[in-house]
Amino acid sequence: MKKIILIFFITFFTNYSFAYNDDLSGNAIDCYTEDDEKIRYYITIKFISDKKSLFAFAIYDSTKNEVKEFLNSTEVEYYTGENDIMLVSYFQERFYQHGYMGGTVGDFFIDRRDLSTNYFQIVRGDFLTDMEGCEVADYDNPNLFKIYNKLEEILNYPEPSQEEKKLL
Repeated sequence: MKKIILIFFITFFTNYSFAYNDDLSGNAIDCYTEDDEKIRYYITIKFISDKKSLFAFAIYDSTKNEVKEFLNSTEVEYYTGENDIMLVSYFQERFYQHGYMGGTVGDFFIDRRDLSTNYFQIVRGDFLTDMEGCEVADYDNPNLFKIYNKLEEILNYPEPSQEEKKLL
């Protein structure tokens, strides 16, 4: 009888108390979606240690070829829970928002069960919904943050307006 109780406790604690891993190093998550208004949303997370990750995100208006918000690969802290992952991003000098550099990005949550996030509210059929479209990515992929480099070029070198093109 004692062996049965001991086996029960060992099984219970190993299967339920430690069901999730706090250390996500060696993993990566990549997210992309586009809303009804052709606004594209990008999020990439690369977990580099037990509490640090590289985090990048962008909002890009494809109709205007304009970057709305942008943060290229930046090291941030993360914390894990049973159902979510929280990234903590303090003041970032490299954060671009509405024509200004520098600001607080805020905390970012991602659901561990389905990799959805409520960080961006996406317009779908006149309703705001949580961002979907996240998937586990290849940690060793050298192109993981490539889209952010392209968006940073747009941010730094905006396309000339029609009037500027006429002057050239």
